[in-house]
Formats: sequence, C-alpha cells, structure tokens
Amino acid sequence: MRQSNFLQHKQTIRMSMSLILIIGFFLPWFTMDPNFSMFATSKAGFSGMSLVMGINFAVQMINAFGTAYNFPASANVIYLGYLLLLIPLLGVIAIILSGLRHKWGYRLHLIQYAFALFVFIAIIIVTNINAEMRELVGNVTNTGFGFYLCLIVSLAGIVYSIYEWRKGKR
Repeated sequence: MRQSNFLQHKQTIRMSMSLILIIGFFLPWFTMDPNFSMFATSKAGFSGMSLVMGINFAVQMINAFGTAYNFPASANVIYLGYLLLLIPLLGVIAIILSGLRHKWGYRLHLIQYAFALFVFIAIIIVTNINAEMRELVGNVTNTGFGFYLCLIVSLAGIVYSIYEWRKGKR
C-alpha cells in the first residue's frame, strides 16, 4: 500500500519546520507601536534573541521593583528567559540528527515544537491575564511577524507529529 505524499517527505517537513522556528526566533516578536513616541526609536523590534540579550540589563530594574514590592526573588526568575535559547539550539541539533538519520532526531523535533508552543502560549496567557502586561503589549508594543510565525509553525509541528503517529499506528 502506498503512503500518502504527505508522509513520504516527513523528515524534510520536520526539518523545514525546525528551520522556520530557528529563523522565526531571530525575527521581531514584538515591535514598538509607531504612535507611541516616548522612546527615541519608535520602529524598534524585539526578537527572541534580543529578549535573551536584554536579560542582563533588565535584572537590575526588576530587582529594584521586586525589592520595592516585597518580592526579592523576581530578579532570579527572569533568568529563566535564557531557556528561550532552547528553541534554536534544539532546532539545530534536531536538524543535524535528522540529517544523520539518528533515532533521536524525531524526538528532538517534537521537543522543540512542544517547548516553543509552551513558550508562546505562556506569553499569550501572561499578556491576557495580567492587566499591566496587556496594556504594555496593547498600547506600547504590537506582536510581530516572528511571534505568529513561530506560534503557527510550532502548533503545525505538533499537529503533524500527531498525524504522522496516528498514520503509523494503522
């Protein structure tokens, strides 16, 4: 019985989705609203990489806010932002292992998709539940192309993996 064309190229599809996630990590996730002219550059964009690079600068400010509001551990929590680097690192490793036809390639693709989906859903939940974050994202910044690209591709990667798993069980 001949497999569907969709499943014949499963390794290429997984590698392409991981590559798109890596590229999306470096595209702007958040952009400054052009109508908000408080900052010198109103066209600034913040990618996943620039968010990770800004952690060292933000720790002092968050530590001051945390001390003022009686939450001294807040500066330590922001170091969890370095976990964002797992999105491109897992993708590169998964692409290499898939190219070498190693059995862990598939698992690392799935871990990358699941981790990226978790990160983007967590960002959506935090920005919609917390009023200050909702105002910041709604009035000062807008979500950018890279954010939606990574969200859609990680969701598509999970759905494709489930589809592939279900077809393989038959």
